[in-house]
Amino acid sequence: MKAEERHELKENDLQSWMQYGFPVWIKNNGSYLLLAAALLLLGWQLWGYYEKKQLVLAQTAWNELAATEAPGVENRAIKLQALIDQYDIKPIRALALRALGNSYLESVAAGASDEANNAVALDKQDSLNRAQAAFDRIIKEYPDQQLALGSAKIGLAVIAEDRGEWDSAKKQYEAIIDKSSPFAATAFAQEASIRLAQLDKIKDAPRLAAMPVTLPATRPMGPELPSRLPPGGSFSPSVESTTAASRPAPAPPAATLPR
Repeated sequence: MKAEERHELKENDLQSWMQYGFPVWIKNNGSYLLLAAALLLLGWQLWGYYEKKQLVLAQTAWNELAATEAPGVENRAIKLQALIDQYDIKPIRALALRALGNSYLESVAAGASDEANNAVALDKQDSLNRAQAAFDRIIKEYPDQQLALGSAKIGLAVIAEDRGEWDSAKKQYEAIIDKSSPFAATAFAQEASIRLAQLDKIKDAPRLAAMPVTLPATRPMGPELPSRLPPGGSFSPSVESTTAASRPAPAPPAATLPR
C-alpha cells in the first residue's frame, strides 16, 4: 500500500511540475534555449561549408595530379613534389608519391633527369635513391592506400632489379604473389608474376653477351590512375579495374657491342 502511495505521489509531483513548473522554467531559461539552438544551427552550417570546401580542394588537387600524368609534361618531379607539399590529403599524397617514384624510374630508363630544365643533374643512383625514398614513404605513411601501396612494392622490386640485386627483387616479387598477400589475385600480382618470370633472362643477359650491359629501369605498370577521386578517398586495386598489368613486361635489353 505504501509503495502504491509513493508511486501516486510521484505521478502527482510530475504532473504538477509539467503544469506549473515547466512553463516557469521555460520563461526563465527560454533565451538560453534559443541561444543553444542558434549555435547548433550555426555549427551545422559551418560544418557543411567546411565539407564543401574540402571536396572542392580535393577535386582541385586531383585535377592537378591527373595533369602531371599527361604525356610530355615538363618538370614532372618538381610539380609532383609541390603537390605533395601543398595538399594534406592522404590519397592525393600517396598517389603523388607513387607518380614521383615512377617519374624517377622513367628518368633512369631515359638516361636523363626530369629536372634538367631547372639545372638539377641527377645520375642513375641518385634517381634510384629518390624513387626508393618516395616508395618507402608510401609504405610507412600510407599503408591503407592500396593502389599506391601495391605500386610502391612493385617499384621497390624494380629498383632492386636495376641495381643488380636479383635475390632481393625475386623475394619482393614472390611476396606480392604469395596467397597471403593483400595483392594476391590483383593486377599487381599479375605484373609481379610477369617480371619474376623474366628475371633470370634479364639477370643472365650480360653474361650471355659476354660483356657489361646497362639495364634500364622500367616504370611499374600497375593500375592506371582513376579519373576521379572516389567518395571514400582510397583506392583498391583489382584485376577487373585495370588492363595495364595484363600487358607483357618489356623484353630484356640487348647488349651493345663496344666500337
